[in-house]
Amino acid sequence: MAKPNNKSPLVLAQGTAQRFVVRAGSHELGDWAAVSGLEVKWGIADHRVGDSDQYFKFAMVQKYEPIKLRRALDPEGSKLVQQWLDDVQRLGALPEDGAVDIVDSATGQVLLTWTLKAMFPIRWKVTDFEASNAKPYVETLEVVHSGLLTGAYRAQA
Repeated sequence: MAKPNNKSPLVLAQGTAQRFVVRAGSHELGDWAAVSGLEVKWGIADHRVGDSDQYFKFAMVQKYEPIKLRRALDPEGSKLVQQWLDDVQRLGALPEDGAVDIVDSATGQVLLTWTLKAMFPIRWKVTDFEASNAKPYVETLEVVHSGLLTGAYRAQA
């Protein structure tokens, strides 16, 4: 087992506060507190040659989970999302590349970027409003995409 690389920015930044900056095409969607769904799965195909008892396994098409973004409701950030959703609706929901950056809140340094290929929204919601609720209202945006790359591999693609 390989030893962890203590010089990696992600290892050094684990104890610090981080935020996630999201873009969709030319639209900035603001800062987000939580991102989930950065996941890819491959189906497996079994292949047997002739009447042999030996099987070979092959990777099938990749499947990507929807990305869920969550944050406390923020008037400025929510306005950015609403503008994007309006543009998507007006222009016919054309997929566009987007990105999720992990940003160190203390330094502003981008630690890692995932590029989301052909991204578009599938759901937006805010928690129910109640006058007696002392908790912050949470905004959630769900997007789908057809592939993701980290910044380290984007230049090679």
